[in-house]
Amino acid sequence: MNALRQLPLAKDVPAIALTGYGSSSDIKKARQSGFNQHIGKPVSYDDLIATIETLRQPQT
Repeated sequence: MNALRQLPLAKDVPAIALTGYGSSSDIKKARQSGFNQHIGKPVSYDDLIATIETLRQPQT
């Protein structure tokens, strides 16, 4: 993800880490790697949509 963030077109694209690993250190690693959000599996449809909607909001 960090490599993608170096590309001009990808630097501001929201990214969600969808993973089976959900410890606090895993979440921290995902954030440090350039992901905006982390969702642990199994994920419900409603949680996924809510996370996407949150990321679609304009950042201030």
